[in-house]
Amino acid sequence: MNISAQNSPENQEHIVTADDAGQRLDKTLQKLFPAITFGMVQTLCRKGQIRLDGKRVKGNERLEEGQRLRIPPQIRVAVPTVREQVDLRPTDAEKKVLKNGVLYEDEHYIILNKPAGMPVQAGSGHVRSLDRLAPLVFRDGDLRLTHRLDKETSGCLVLARSARAASAIAKMFRDHEVQKTYWAVAVGDMYDSKGTIDFALLKSGAPGQQRVIAHADGVDAETDYRRLARSGDLNWLELMPKTGRTHQIRAHLSAFGVPILGDGKYGGDDLCRYGEEKIKNLYLHARRIQFIHPETGQEIDVTAGVPEHFARMFDRLHWQERKK
Repeated sequence: MNISAQNSPENQEHIVTADDAGQRLDKTLQKLFPAITFGMVQTLCRKGQIRLDGKRVKGNERLEEGQRLRIPPQIRVAVPTVREQVDLRPTDAEKKVLKNGVLYEDEHYIILNKPAGMPVQAGSGHVRSLDRLAPLVFRDGDLRLTHRLDKETSGCLVLARSARAASAIAKMFRDHEVQKTYWAVAVGDMYDSKGTIDFALLKSGAPGQQRVIAHADGVDAETDYRRLARSGDLNWLELMPKTGRTHQIRAHLSAFGVPILGDGKYGGDDLCRYGEEKIKNLYLHARRIQFIHPETGQEIDVTAGVPEHFARMFDRLHWQERKK
């Protein structure tokens, strides 16, 4: 979900992303805004101040991707203190990496090559996040997220410059009209060089420690894959998720027996070492995004170059980066 840090006296509209789909409205609000109580959420719902697609809610509704959530001024993401606001001013390095990362830009959208290691959203322990820095770097207070990438995942990320543009692209994500292609370096033996992974996925574990596991009671999930190269037990994979579940690619590859290099969460500590070398990065990259521009009808086809840790591994294994 895209949550703005602006302290406006007016209601704000936010678009539900795939990561929040299936979650209860009240629980999601408490996760995003830790300072508010369950009772406060219930009171605001009862008074009609929180609305979903313009309709009154009880708070126990399950969210769906693309829905519009109206949030009143009583609820806001924690506004940074004066000290934090000073500290939040983009550094020269942050300005450079974001401005140099622009892959496409028009009056409706910016597509960035998100750097690995930068969190997309502010949250517990994450102050210097892309959703806070990008509006400052690009001098556009309306700039908002339309989907997410994990902190350690790099690559194509679409930002919208208005609520209308965000709503339009969110609907396209929901209707599977946006094609995303990822690259990953996975560890293990693969019998087939291409195919489809279709394990159902279920969130498991306590809040803050949740993982996504393959489980018959989970939600449908589908990922097409193709191996581009192999060296020993390392596989360079091209992956095309057909659904947008949380941690879908990471969970699918782990369940398939070929977890991603550097993914300790889904593959254990062994995935954080390669021989004697300690692996500090996750080898997952949002390589390409394709869609028909909802405002202009133009075909958008954007490719993001790999980050340095990918490039070093490719050189080491004599894999040559492909254009598409």
